[in-house]
Amino acid sequence: MAVKLTEELTLSSLLELLPESKEVLRRFGYERIERDGVEEIVNHRLTIKGFMNLFALSEKEREELFKQLLELYNSKYSGG
Repeated sequence: MAVKLTEELTLSSLLELLPESKEVLRRFGYERIERDGVEEIVNHRLTIKGFMNLFALSEKEREELFKQLLELYNSKYSGG
C-alpha cells in the first residue's frame, strides 16, 4: 500500500483508506462534524492532527486515537 498512516493524513484520505475508521473517530468527537453537516467541507482540509487539535484531545486521548487507527490499518494492510 502506497499510503502511509501519519498524523498529516487528511480525514478524507483516511476515510477512503479505512472507511471503518469513522467509528473510531466518532469516539473522539467526529459525530459533532456529522451533526453540524460540515463533513464535505472539513474532511478534505482537516488532518488527523488537526482533528486532535480541534477537539482538544489530551495527550493520552491522542495516543489512544492513533493507536486504534494504526490497529485498523495494520489489520487491513498487514494481513493481521
